[in-house]
Amino acid sequence: MIRERLKIWLIIAVLTICGTTCFASCSSNDDNTTKQSNITNIADKVWTFSQNHPNGFTLDIRTMTEPTEGIAVSFAATQNSHSCVPSVASELSSSMRDLLNKVVHHVLQHEGYIGGWYNSQDGLYYFDSTKLFPENDLKGAIQFGKENEQHSIFILSTLTNIPLNGKVAEIIEHGTILIGTTGDYRPLSFCQPDGVYWGFDIEVATEIANRLGVNIEFKKTSWPTLAADVLTEPQIFDLAIGGITITDTRRKTMLMSDGYLANGKTILCRASEADRYKSLTDINKPEVTVMVNPGG
Repeated sequence: MIRERLKIWLIIAVLTICGTTCFASCSSNDDNTTKQSNITNIADKVWTFSQNHPNGFTLDIRTMTEPTEGIAVSFAATQNSHSCVPSVASELSSSMRDLLNKVVHHVLQHEGYIGGWYNSQDGLYYFDSTKLFPENDLKGAIQFGKENEQHSIFILSTLTNIPLNGKVAEIIEHGTILIGTTGDYRPLSFCQPDGVYWGFDIEVATEIANRLGVNIEFKKTSWPTLAADVLTEPQIFDLAIGGITITDTRRKTMLMSDGYLANGKTILCRASEADRYKSLTDINKPEVTVMVNPGG
């Protein structure tokens, strides 16, 4: 009798365990189905968004909005994940769908950002799981980019692409930016007898160093030797600053930034002698003495 009862309880226990296992298995399958459906829905939205932003984008998939600040860096795990050619099919093929879903899955597990762009050469859209760094952490972004075998990082607020094998990355790794300046051109660049530099362009140079997160060191140059100093190898300084006028001659040998200050030359004289100088001819006479500012 006891044995029969034991058999009955054993059967009940086995059935209970099997039922629980089946229920757990079914619940797990349901969860996986829900997750996959969620990934597919997000991938559909990303794909639609990409069609209207072929020049590239960084998207927060949690809000489906584009962040306007930060440094975007791609993960190596989702490299070369691309879509089909838009003209071939109106919807993603199953194989391409798997690639986009893979990226979205990685995004959901990590930072929540996805980057994409259209490559006109091969007709494919490329997608990457993306990490967003604060814009004052260029060093961290560059390090992460190199760890993930990226060629560049992207600053969202200025739409600036920074190659990881370029000069900016080199300066940040070095920890100091070397600025060439004449130091004789007030109020743009002036060096005091004690070696302290001041001026409008000195402040610009200091701001550049601050944004890069590096120290700054000023290197003395002169107007007659400026072009030669820029081209010297090894380099004397990373960039030159201090009221340097953009000219065609300089453009031939130097990479010049966009102009940030518009000014020009003017002639000053005593107000009491204004009637004496009406033209350049009035000035261009042996008896007229002209003074120029140092460095001009």
